[in-house]
Amino acid sequence: MTRETLGRMLRDRYYIGKVSYKGIEYKGRHTPLIDEDVFNRVQRILDAHAGSGARERQHPHDLKGLVWCGRCQHRYILVPGRGIGGEYFYFLCRGRHRKLCDQPYIPVDVREQAVKQHYAHAVALPEDVRNAVRAGVDAAIAEHFELSDELRVQLTGQLDKLDRKESYFLDLAAEEGWPKDKLRAKLTAIREEQAKLTRQLDAATSQLETGRQVFLTALELLADPAALYERGGETVRAILNRAFFSRLYVDGGKVTDQVLNEPFDILHEAYVIYRRRQTGRQARPSGPRHTYHRSGAVAVSARHSGAKVGQSEQVAEGADPQYSK
Repeated sequence: MTRETLGRMLRDRYYIGKVSYKGIEYKGRHTPLIDEDVFNRVQRILDAHAGSGARERQHPHDLKGLVWCGRCQHRYILVPGRGIGGEYFYFLCRGRHRKLCDQPYIPVDVREQAVKQHYAHAVALPEDVRNAVRAGVDAAIAEHFELSDELRVQLTGQLDKLDRKESYFLDLAAEEGWPKDKLRAKLTAIREEQAKLTRQLDAATSQLETGRQVFLTALELLADPAALYERGGETVRAILNRAFFSRLYVDGGKVTDQVLNEPFDILHEAYVIYRRRQTGRQARPSGPRHTYHRSGAVAVSARHSGAKVGQSEQVAEGADPQYSK
């Protein structure tokens, strides 16, 4: 089995019980081999490798598409080189490639070490802050969670009607002579409405539980991310990198800045606000682009403002015992 064949199998919806005929997807008569949740998790892992905008065919690496030049803000590309010991790989700034930057060629091992050090010294939250945020999130859910039985019954009824309508159009599609394009459009509209109602039903059933799990998972990752990164292989590191960061700015052998993904950006802004309120003084700035706290928490980019700051203040208030109510 080739890698391409395996890739097609991992994307094939036949294994979750779906079949396609003349561009229309049906529920198959065969027993699904895997459930849809497992299938969707596989898709997310595959997308973690392909979602950076960088081509992975020639020289795959878990940092491709993630690292950007700290001098000119151009993306690094991975290029091969030859020496006495054989073939080596380097990160080359696109700005230098276009004669716009003086960033030197960076060996892959130097870049990998820089990211490891960044995880060890900058990507973490202290235990007391994680416990406080966790308690604040649980308290908020206990106070504000409301389940609407009436809304759930209403949405379930609408889904039943759409299921009957979908079955009707699928029966028509199986007969000859019916316009397939129009039937396909009808089925697409029905399935989009089903997906919308299902999301609303899920929200009515567990309105805040999803958000709670996102925060709790993020807090677990922030306990000791350097150890996870150190122990993990290329796939684990790629997933961690895509989870934490949308960009890492690197100058030479040092990470100089970062752009965090949600909810890590909100958590760390909240951490800075939380410490400021505890100490009564401003966090010490370390450069024009972002601010580090002395304890080694993740840098908070100065470009984060507006609604994000408001969200951070709410999280910080939930984390601080004196603001827990």
